[in-house]
Amino acid sequence: MNIRRVPQPVSVESSAPSRIDTDSAKIDNSIAADLAEVEDLPDGYKHTKVGVMPEDWEIASVEELFTFERTASNSRSELDDSGSVAYVHYGDLHTRFNHFIDVSHAQLPHLSESENVTATLLRNGDLVVADASEDEIGVGKSAEIRNVGSKKAISGLHTFLLRPKDRRICHGYGGYLLENEAVKQQIRRLATGLKVFGISKGSFAQVLIPLPPFSQQRAIAQALLDVDSEITALEQRCEKTRAIKRGMMQQLLTGQVLLA
Repeated sequence: MNIRRVPQPVSVESSAPSRIDTDSAKIDNSIAADLAEVEDLPDGYKHTKVGVMPEDWEIASVEELFTFERTASNSRSELDDSGSVAYVHYGDLHTRFNHFIDVSHAQLPHLSESENVTATLLRNGDLVVADASEDEIGVGKSAEIRNVGSKKAISGLHTFLLRPKDRRICHGYGGYLLENEAVKQQIRRLATGLKVFGISKGSFAQVLIPLPPFSQQRAIAQALLDVDSEITALEQRCEKTRAIKRGMMQQLLTGQVLLA
């Protein structure tokens, strides 16, 4: 894989020294702005509102890419281990899921259909986004829905349920869509609160998303999925090694095995 580092736009911070002539300050600022404007970019790249991007990438807002579907508002105390409708709680989104939720295998809490469920049922490719968190970084934590099959599942309290409007977003890429640092910076700026931070639907709808061509999305998603798979394999090997150590430790500490 060939990787090219792309220069970032020049950030110009102007100050107002008290002993510098006003016209000179204006000229200095003008020169700095011109330098930023004519900064050399590699062929095939462009300046956008969210930074330097490849020319064939588009910039689209959340509301241009998704519709906001109905979510539920049940608290954790209203959920059970089993039931007819699986429920994605924002707390689980923060602590248990990274990038994807495999509905067929994930151990989700449930609601009974007697609860008169009115929230939109999840589909493959939907994006569930946390709209609140105890810190700014957690606002916007998201996961793409996979393998719903015949199972009924809904998105719950303190989440947005985003459904792609068209086929511009590749399945598998949606889980990484909000991980772009330019996107995360926008969300952090829009998050409000003191002890708990949150973002409104109206504000979130305006967040700008860099979107590669479909073929690039597939390639990026596969590359990141391969890395995630490797990380999972490493974690499993580490856990196996820790289990071996625990067994060895007990044998040594209880005298079942003696060292010379």
